[in-house]
Amino acid sequence: MGNLKYLVLIALVALLFFFLYQRLRPYFKLLREFVQTIRHFQQVIARPPATRKQQPEKLVSCLTCGTFVPIGRAITAGSGDAVFCSIDCLKGQRRAQEG
Repeated sequence: MGNLKYLVLIALVALLFFFLYQRLRPYFKLLREFVQTIRHFQQVIARPPATRKQQPEKLVSCLTCGTFVPIGRAITAGSGDAVFCSIDCLKGQRRAQEG
């Protein structure tokens, strides 16, 4: 008979915790989302800006029109140091050489 009392008591305490958890679950979810937001902002603040990592690109002059373009966007014509700002300038230079 004594064991039955403890078993009923444990079942009632478990039931109490279950109902308490059901009532507090939305608040736990809100707290978890708040903590995730704080962690996200900490990561963003700790990360150095991308602009500091980027090195400025060297500017080169188009052989046809003289426009300065970043070397990463410049079009090269096979061999040599000839660079162009666009396909049109490259074609224009080839036409000038042919005719």
